[in-house]
Amino acid sequence: MLPRLCLLTLGLAATTAWSQTVGLDSRFGPGGVKAYHPPTAGNSESRGLATCAGPESTLNVVAQIGTTELATLRLLPNGQVDTRFSGDGVESVFPTMTTDTALVGTCIGGGAVLVARMVRGTDLDRNIEIVKLQQDGRFDTSFGDGGKRLLDLDAHITGLGLLEVPFNINVGASNEIYITGQVTLEAAGQLDPFVARLTANGTVTDVRRVSVPNFDTYYASAAGIGVDGRLWVAGTGRRLDPNTLTWYKAELDPASGALLGFDVGTTGNVFVGAGRVLPNGIMALAARFRPQNSPDDPYRPRMLVLREAGNSMITLPDTPVVDGRPSTIGDQLYSASIIPIANGRVLYGAAVRTLGTPSRTESPDPLRSEENAYLGTYVSVIELGDAPAQDHVYTEFGSHGALFFAYGGNAPCGNGLPPSQFPTRFSNWQGKPVMVGSTNPDCSSSQSNILVARMQGDDTLFADDFGG
Repeated sequence: MLPRLCLLTLGLAATTAWSQTVGLDSRFGPGGVKAYHPPTAGNSESRGLATCAGPESTLNVVAQIGTTELATLRLLPNGQVDTRFSGDGVESVFPTMTTDTALVGTCIGGGAVLVARMVRGTDLDRNIEIVKLQQDGRFDTSFGDGGKRLLDLDAHITGLGLLEVPFNINVGASNEIYITGQVTLEAAGQLDPFVARLTANGTVTDVRRVSVPNFDTYYASAAGIGVDGRLWVAGTGRRLDPNTLTWYKAELDPASGALLGFDVGTTGNVFVGAGRVLPNGIMALAARFRPQNSPDDPYRPRMLVLREAGNSMITLPDTPVVDGRPSTIGDQLYSASIIPIANGRVLYGAAVRTLGTPSRTESPDPLRSEENAYLGTYVSVIELGDAPAQDHVYTEFGSHGALFFAYGGNAPCGNGLPPSQFPTRFSNWQGKPVMVGSTNPDCSSSQSNILVARMQGDDTLFADDFGG
């Protein structure tokens, strides 16, 4: 039986049931979305982390298999595995460190992929390992120590606790690497954001804790050099007066790390996910919003745009009501990300889950929450203007600016919804966005597979001027 595609365009009255429509590239597998379980995986979990263009119009998909293996799966334009590659379509490497659940990846120049993994150190301590894979799926031995760089933040920052968690990877104009995330401090219950900067060959340049006045910073999820030459770092924390969970932007001296300027949001509750500095020097971040003192309300999609002078928080179309069930943007840090596309536009992609089901904070894995709580992918397109007031949803995309799609698996689950699925990252392939993530294709919690989808649109919407 062919896998089913569920796709719903979102309008003013997004209360209809599942429908079949256009939005993904049907030339890429049934309906434009496919699940893969590499032969090397066996009974191990498979988590899609990043995609990058391969040779001869192929697509490389990098995934974590189990706790030690990083696999590169090569796909043909029709979504089939390219068995010319490494004999069976998969090339695997085995970093020496054992990973935990925190994993992020991104495509960089030349078809290479960077992966940042939280790994086990001494006793209960955790560190970060950065791995660079070449287009052929093997370690890039010019990077770090044979393709790997162990980043122990304790060697750079005093007073840290046990956890060092990577949330995002950004690559700058000179191929410098920025790792952002969160650390625990020795002081019980205290969390702080960090930014680590590395050269293109994996040499650690500096590591900074990030703080701003009168604001309790929690984590960082984007970093890069702004148009003013300062290092911009953005994330989420708590404004102390008034008491509000919202975003912050810290502007640091790239050489000394000194705080040169900052800005914080005034509206709560706002949580920002992955973001980046765009080629024009603007920083854009995926975000979600829920009114304060409204714990039963859904998280609504937003995009935060930060400029040297002036910012905007763009309201996106709401997530759908599916078969009478309300939905919400996923409430974990890996839930949402953005990529720039053609003509000053940005694509926002996020995981969607059913409202009222356990979140990532209550379950160690989004695919392991109650039933199939994570049920698909929400996508919207935003057009950026020359000033904050000109930023707006690009309503010609989808229906009123957004669409929702889901991999249907081999059959609906017992509750009538698709199997659990979670998008991880968007990138570009032959001028169209591709999404990589994970799914439980048979509505069970026993196995997760790699999930890949390719979007479709004319060249006025998508172009080949953006990366992973």
